[in-house]
Amino acid sequence: MKRGFSIIEVLFAVAFLIMVGLAMISLNAAALRLINGAELQTVANGLNEESIAVVALVKKTDPSGFEAYLNSLNCATECYVDCPADNLSQTCKLSSERKAVQLGRNKLQFTRTVVVKRVGATDSYNVQATVRWGSGASRETTAAEVIE
Repeated sequence: MKRGFSIIEVLFAVAFLIMVGLAMISLNAAALRLINGAELQTVANGLNEESIAVVALVKKTDPSGFEAYLNSLNCATECYVDCPADNLSQTCKLSSERKAVQLGRNKLQFTRTVVVKRVGATDSYNVQATVRWGSGASRETTAAEVIE
């Protein structure tokens, strides 16, 4: 009477454990990629909201000169939001120059673009904010809002 496992049974068990381990490592790596992508998307959405808020604040601060200010920057085509990340006491402003912002320890830079167009003959404006980062597909997000 034999007791124990044969060498074939042990090899199959070890091979099965290795395959399960590799599958778990692969799933963990995929989950980390998804988490990083979601984090970048969340940061970009926040920057879009901030960009729209900057335009709304500029309009609220100087309603009569708002359109002339936009025309001087050519915001109907494309202008940029400049918020100094290293000095929080300075306010954000619209700019005709593209300036990227680097957040945190990550070397990745975000570029914020704003397009502002008047809605009909009213005093309302459609603000479309786009944030781009890195290179490749799915590296941009856009938000739009009408401000009055």
